[in-house]
Amino acid sequence: REGADIVNDVSSGGFDRGIYDVVASAGVPYVMMHMRGDPKTMQSEENTTYGNVVADIASELGRKAARAVREHSVVPWNIISDPGIGFAKTHAQNELILGRLAAIQRAFPSGFL
Repeated sequence: REGADIVNDVSSGGFDRGIYDVVASAGVPYVMMHMRGDPKTMQSEENTTYGNVVADIASELGRKAARAVREHSVVPWNIISDPGIGFAKTHAQNELILGRLAAIQRAFPSGFL
């Protein structure tokens, strides 16, 4: 069979929402990574400023995952959340995230990884 066995999307549909339809059609696991901005701007102060980095990542990823499921028929059990260590985060934020991965996972509805 031709095609992808998994899709790893560093923008979670932010660069191209058409990826949701591709993933839904292929029926493959979809890694949705958290990132603000783009590769040139992601480390700016604007993109690395969070109210609560763990809660904000969970909320931002959760909204994108819900949109992929609701509007594009991506099945929730194919979505794998990736907090995006090093992408729009400071070193201190990365350390905090690594210690709180379970909190990010718990913020997703049942059926998401």
